[in-house]
Amino acid sequence: MGEVKSSVYTTQGKNCDCAKSNCRYRVEPLSAHTFTARTELEHVVEESGFHRIKRFRLLLAFSTNSAIEMSMRFLPVQTRVFGLSASLGLVCCWPISFAAAADLNSTGTVRVAGIILKWIRADKEANFRRVDPMIREAATHGARIVCTTECFLDGYAIADKSIPLDTYRALGEPIPDGEYYRRLAALAAELKIHLIAGMTEAAGDARYNTSVLIGPDGKLAGKYRKQKLEHELVRNTPGNASPVFETPFGKVGIMICADRTEPSIVERICTCGADFLICPSGGMFGPQKNDPIVQQRSRENKIHIVFVHPAEFLVTGPDGGILSQAVLADRLLIAPEQTGDTHDQNRVFYFDLPMVRRSVDHP
Repeated sequence: MGEVKSSVYTTQGKNCDCAKSNCRYRVEPLSAHTFTARTELEHVVEESGFHRIKRFRLLLAFSTNSAIEMSMRFLPVQTRVFGLSASLGLVCCWPISFAAAADLNSTGTVRVAGIILKWIRADKEANFRRVDPMIREAATHGARIVCTTECFLDGYAIADKSIPLDTYRALGEPIPDGEYYRRLAALAAELKIHLIAGMTEAAGDARYNTSVLIGPDGKLAGKYRKQKLEHELVRNTPGNASPVFETPFGKVGIMICADRTEPSIVERICTCGADFLICPSGGMFGPQKNDPIVQQRSRENKIHIVFVHPAEFLVTGPDGGILSQAVLADRLLIAPEQTGDTHDQNRVFYFDLPMVRRSVDHP
């Protein structure tokens, strides 16, 4: 007699409660990895009116496409719930690290999605409303890391100096307390993705061009502030740090737009241990003005770079080669009344990025 069931669970980072001193089962405290558990129940025996599960097989299919199969043994316990008797089992299984299983999938890659979306200047609600379904689409198609463009939330409002200063400053989003940051965090948690989102950050009196990294638990995993500001200096403050952020897929480094043109900025991020780089952008793009620069930074640092822009998606490899490239229309910005017309060309692009741990002595 047998039965097959499937359910979706999230790792919680807790010990087995079987109370056996020699049980080493533990779910590692991951960032809420979601997996499907498929159970095949075997040897179900009826004893005195109760069904006792002696053994079953469990197949875990992780969101990163990995899978691991285990046999488990049940220790039967009789209970009564709402007047109904049932036989429960406390699981005692062989030791396994879910962290190791979730880090590696069957192809050794992680799917990265770039949200190629035209800006609407200085309208946070419109930009959020437009990006939401695209982020959902990316998650549905297996993306574990999803990236927007530079300052997608306010439509790169810093570019328009005719916007009154007070109006511009009001577009700043406090992190992590801002309304739209919280909505993005809730979205990342719902979809169980790592989300890199660009916005103008408000931190006291300062305004920064910032990209946040939100984990699949909805918590802030880190943020990067653009260092090379050029025309933005009249209203924004440059960042002064080059952090990298640990994920189950490797350490990610973030740079923003013009940072890619400064070899020393990219080198510092790589020296800090980045395994791959993500570059939300919004400036120059295309094979003539942009691609050779990104290729050179990849070649110099022997690293993959994913470039996400309102009009281009580009991935370069450690040898500087172009692994994926698409240009989508010739503009970065649309007027509100152009939403949905021929000028408003948007798309989610995907790339299955190799998960390779780089040596600490690179570049």
